[in-house]
Amino acid sequence: MTDPATPEPTDPKEPAWYRDQMDVMKAENKALKDTMLSMAFSQAGIDTAKGLGKTMRDTYEGDADVAKILAHAKDRFEWAPPPTAPTEPIVDPATAAAHQNMMGGLGRLTGAPLQSALPNDVGDQIAAAEKAGNWTEAMRLKNTVLAQRMLRTAGTP
Repeated sequence: MTDPATPEPTDPKEPAWYRDQMDVMKAENKALKDTMLSMAFSQAGIDTAKGLGKTMRDTYEGDADVAKILAHAKDRFEWAPPPTAPTEPIVDPATAAAHQNMMGGLGRLTGAPLQSALPNDVGDQIAAAEKAGNWTEAMRLKNTVLAQRMLRTAGTP
């Protein structure tokens, strides 16, 4: 930057103008790199706001690459990310039984067992969702079928 008494150069042919533009670009580049590093640390599962994560961020001098960040954390700090959740959903047997009882109750509302009157593809979708423990999807499918039955009962095609 220039002295306050010296006027700012506005002519692109002056070297001071190029220096000023270079300073602006360097500041923008640093801000971009900081943002990319923050995102990479976040993706690696490291909280850089305080504690060990902040120290890891302060000592890391590499690229914004998650694998390199994890290697740095392991080599320098003997840190590894926490284990991931199991891929299979954990289904509580009591919750599963309650859902089955509730679905049987819906079948009684329409006068027929719910799954027996379903088209095979929808019944299979419901069974697959229940087996996977995806109760939200199972309920959505069953509610759709129930709504269709109610509309047919009311005389709407």
